Amino acid sequence: SAAAATFAYYSAAYPSLAAWKTAYPLLNVNSTDNVVIFAAANDLRAVNNGPNNMATPIASVPTDIDGDARSTTVPDIGADEFTPLANDLQVMALVIPGNNSCGDSNSSVSVVVRNLGTASQSNFGLGALVSGAATASLTSTYTGTLASLAMDTVKVGTVNTVVGGTFIFKGYVALANDGKTSNDTLTLSRNLLDALPRIPTASEDTVCQGGSATLYFPAGSSASDSYMWLTTTGDTISTSDILTVGLGNAVDTTFTLRQVSTSGQVGPIDNTIGATTNYTAMNHYNLFTVNAPTTIYSVDVFALNAGLIDVVIQNAATLATVQTVTVSSTAPGFNRLIVNISLPPGNYRMGSTTTNNAGGLQRNSSGAVFPYLSTDGSVTITGTTFNATSYYYFYNWQLGGGGCPRPDGEVTLYRRDTPAASFTSTAQAAGLTAMTVDFDASATTNAITYDWNFGDGGTASGAQVSHSYAANGTYSVTLLATGLCGVDTLVVPVVVAGINVAESALGRSLSLYPNPSAGLFHVEFDLGSMQYAELKVVNALGQTVYEHSLESASGLQRHSIDLSGHASGLYWLQITSEEGQAMQRVAVQK
Repeated sequence: SAAAATFAYYSAAYPSLAAWKTAYPLLNVNSTDNVVIFAAANDLRAVNNGPNNMATPIASVPTDIDGDARSTTVPDIGADEFTPLANDLQVMALVIPGNNSCGDSNSSVSVVVRNLGTASQSNFGLGALVSGAATASLTSTYTGTLASLAMDTVKVGTVNTVVGGTFIFKGYVALANDGKTSNDTLTLSRNLLDALPRIPTASEDTVCQGGSATLYFPAGSSASDSYMWLTTTGDTISTSDILTVGLGNAVDTTFTLRQVSTSGQVGPIDNTIGATTNYTAMNHYNLFTVNAPTTIYSVDVFALNAGLIDVVIQNAATLATVQTVTVSSTAPGFNRLIVNISLPPGNYRMGSTTTNNAGGLQRNSSGAVFPYLSTDGSVTITGTTFNATSYYYFYNWQLGGGGCPRPDGEVTLYRRDTPAASFTSTAQAAGLTAMTVDFDASATTNAITYDWNFGDGGTASGAQVSHSYAANGTYSVTLLATGLCGVDTLVVPVVVAGINVAESALGRSLSLYPNPSAGLFHVEFDLGSMQYAELKVVNALGQTVYEHSLESASGLQRHSIDLSGHASGLYWLQITSEEGQAMQRVAVQK
């Protein structure tokens, strides 16, 4: 072990190979200390210069495991005869979100590259292609110098994974003269949890003034989901999954649904609880129970070196791996590893691997006092797979309950007012038998249907209608405007005049000018013999706005009438004498 105090023992302890060789040179003629990197755990072909040309030829072993001829002078140590490559970069690992962790708008992607060649490398490209639930092409350039057998972790960019789902990460290195391209890429798949806002629903999106609607938690919410309802000003209304609300003073009212999250801590704060040593075997685990859905946000470690560290979560009963998160330690000693591991209730165990442990992690061989219950009650660390007083690797767990952090969801209720009926009437020229009046209710608000009663037994429906009256008179016209929030009724008198009025001498003599006018107009007519006469002006509602009597008049009459104090619109001038009646329409336009 690299951490052991004794390298060899032969009558006495020797701390290093150099000390052992000095003490017994004849036993160490061929002893050497070189790094050997194999192609894989199950492939003992060397991929670096460590064992190259370091062996003694044996005549009875002329070929290697592949049938290649052995060197007859300086063969390679091991089962494979090979020639080291000068240029060979390997994608060793990817530092990406852990499986079943929360999506994020800026999920970091890093490529761990190792130089397996004998030559140093610089100014080479590397990156990652992301596909699946989202796509991205991330690129970077290594501007430093990577020595032979050295490795480095390079952040190539970020990708938005907030939608959750399955993401495929393909890391790559691009060296123009790479002698071995089969190790230039590494592809990993991750299933990430979405971090999108949860959108509530409402029984209806439009509410009448004074009415109410029912709000519901998002579809698919589980019993473990926890939310609270807020007003637009941030006041908490309720935590119930069903809520009946009315409208505020605003025209529209928005309600906010916020995920309720908790935070907690569990486990020893650090490794000072008892005897501690660096550990590399990684064959023991901390046992823990998740009492309520939670996310393990971070754990603290004390690493021997900088490097990659695997955080492994397994099912405590089946030992099946639930999730593995690989995180970089940035320096020897204390490191806080951000893992973002979301777990449902159940029994688990947490440990690491011999592959990625940054040269070893501190563990306590004594001093642990189980159980450790988190401050929010969501997690209990119950023990270890070894004994009741040891504690392994991961300290000061920081927790967050309530699922993945996500933005607030909103639902807006739109207020609809009661209908407000309004209409205008425009009379067409009267005939001998009838007069048509056009009605327009376009100014009515919040109505869906329009029902008319014209005051003479006639009815109609629609926003714009016409009706033919058969007799002169004043008619009470009724409009019923019906909407989602009630009915409004408007009754307006409408004057019908001029039907079957034979042209008389009075009518033939009637002259009115200017017409239209701004309000002031002049009237001329001939009464003939001495008699009583009356002048009257009525508006479209049948209201008299001007009236003048002539007690005893004859011959040509001239009068000026001023309506400038009245609204623009159509008016009727009526002249009644003992000889008959005359009418003429007057238009006031300002």
